[in-house]
Amino acid sequence: MMPTFLGIGAPRCATTWMSTCLAAHPEVFMAAAKELNFFQYGSIEGRLPEYEAHFAGAEGKRAAGEISVRYLNSPVAAKRILEMVPGARLFVSLRNPADQVYSHFWHLLRQNFHQATSKGLPRTFEQAAQRFPELVLEPAYYGRHLEPWFGTFPRESILVLFYEEITADPAAALEALYRHLGVDPSFRPAGFDRPGSESRKGTSPRDEVRDALRARTYSGLHRMVYAPMKKVLGVRRADRVKSALRVRQTFELIFQKKGYPPLAAAERARLDDRYREDVARLGALLGRDLPAGWPRPGGGKP
Repeated sequence: MMPTFLGIGAPRCATTWMSTCLAAHPEVFMAAAKELNFFQYGSIEGRLPEYEAHFAGAEGKRAAGEISVRYLNSPVAAKRILEMVPGARLFVSLRNPADQVYSHFWHLLRQNFHQATSKGLPRTFEQAAQRFPELVLEPAYYGRHLEPWFGTFPRESILVLFYEEITADPAAALEALYRHLGVDPSFRPAGFDRPGSESRKGTSPRDEVRDALRARTYSGLHRMVYAPMKKVLGVRRADRVKSALRVRQTFELIFQKKGYPPLAAAERARLDDRYREDVARLGALLGRDLPAGWPRPGGGKP
């Protein structure tokens, strides 16, 4: 069993909300784990059965799929998906680049920037952008990353949504998503109208001491518990155990606080300038005006 649809990104653009709403639909089967990232692995030779196992039990559903936000800027994912799931329906959610980058920074900080050790990791946005530009800055070049997807798949197979429009009118966004995937567009799951709720607005450290302890504890658990567990149980079962133990929620309760400081005006201006040309590229690619507040050619915002 292979998926019939894939969500390809971007990070911090309501993909968790979409995953939850899709999993609740009676005609949809969602892989148990979000972020399978299968099609962007260094090598997938011989690993197809491992991927197919995530969709065991999807028989009888009209649609089955997964969401992995790293697919969007992967140099290999589009070609692999075309080869292995040629008829897949794709969707992507985008967000004002400055907001996406800043929100993603706080998310990456909580995950130790995907590093095996917490030693010497950046603690500020400016430090992180300099040290890990491929993680912090690269995903928000939407125009650059979407062009290969549009050149690989038929335009009608890719649905592009915007975070700002999802939060403004979640019912319309959800109907468009369901319709794109070929399932009943009138279905509304419980809580669908809260995509911008406080629970999804991110977290930040309570203080430096607890954050240092969190970083060391996170690294230790990943290295000594989660990584061995994946080898023994497989990724699917290991993720289920991790979810059942509510590791993320426990860490947030002990070490984090809701929300994070607002993005400084000067930093927002620098980010707007960084992405201005790519935003124009995206608008031309989509042939539509982008949401209010996005940087515009020539400087400024509408």
